[in-house]
Parts: sequence; structure tokens; C-alpha cells
Amino acid sequence: MHTGRLFVITVDFNRLCGSDSNRLASYRILDIGCGTGRHTCAAFRFGKVVAIGIDIKFEDVLEAKNRLIFQKNLGENGGGVLGLSVADMLSLPFKDNFFDLVICSEVLEHIHDHKAAVSETVRVLKPGKDLVVSVPRYLPERICWTLSENYHNVANGHIRIYKKKNLVDLLEKGGLKRWGVHFAHSLHTPYWWL
Repeated sequence: MHTGRLFVITVDFNRLCGSDSNRLASYRILDIGCGTGRHTCAAFRFGKVVAIGIDIKFEDVLEAKNRLIFQKNLGENGGGVLGLSVADMLSLPFKDNFFDLVICSEVLEHIHDHKAAVSETVRVLKPGKDLVVSVPRYLPERICWTLSENYHNVANGHIRIYKKKNLVDLLEKGGLKRWGVHFAHSLHTPYWWL
């Protein structure tokens, strides 16, 4: 049945689960910079997860809440618990070693103190568990910065561009071990060229 909804998911939950579709069952999942909830909604579909989304913008958290209510009313949830909150990733309101999976998708390029952000993220992640980070690809991002002054001069916009090595170094210096690197689309790029 066509519902008229579209969610662009940057994090591939199937890749995280591998051949074990129940791998995320009963996980505590934190979606940092959840925006309007695309990854929080996707995580909430897995069995009995605790899916928590945080964002610094109240309006986005409100939209995420509405999206999750809609999803729950459609019966598209795994029977878990969800929570949404306005919070700053530099001061996460959670205990140490609390989450089994942390998602930080398209966030670090907005943060001035990205080392502190990684440190705080690692603090709430259980040892040996997964942190999934995505940032815009270097070349399309560099082109956007070159072609459009507005692209990186908007409030809360992108303040840095990561090369793969720089991002991997940042995360490894934060105490993480690289599991894999995956490159995805740059479909938003033409929007900024217009």
C-alpha cells in the first residue's frame, strides 16, 4: 500500500544487523542530532528497542515526535520504547556506558568542538558497541562551498569539511576502532548549485 511517505535513511540498519535480523532487539539506541526523526523512526521498527532521539532544535524534535506518533498509529513499531528530547551533544543527559548503538548522522560538520562531541558520544556508548557516523562526502561538499557562499554561511550550517582520513583519525583518537567505511550518495548537491 502506498502511503505517500519518503524517508531518506543514511544509516543502513540491515548492514548493522548482518544476517541476524534480531541483532538490535532490546538495544538502547541513541540518535544524536535526530532532526525530524528519520533514524529514530527506522530504529523504532526493530523489536523492543529503546530508541532515543535528541536534537538541539525544538522544532525538529517536535516534528520527530509527530512522525513517531504517526508511525506508531500505523503499527509500524517493534514494541519498544521511544523518547525524544532537546539536548546538546556536548553535554548528553545520559549515564556512562548506557547505549548499545549511537547514531551521529550528518551532525559533526555542524559542531565547533568536534573532539569534545566525539568524547561525549564515546562516554555514553557501551565498550565494544557501535557508533555509526556519517558526514557529507568531501568533493561534493567542497564544490558546494565553492559555488555557494550561502551554503556554509547559514545559521547552524556546515563549518567544516571532512576528508576520510581526518574523520577516521578524529574517531580513532577518541578511542574508537574503525569497523568499516562506506560511501553513499550526494543527491542533495545539485540543490545548492541552483
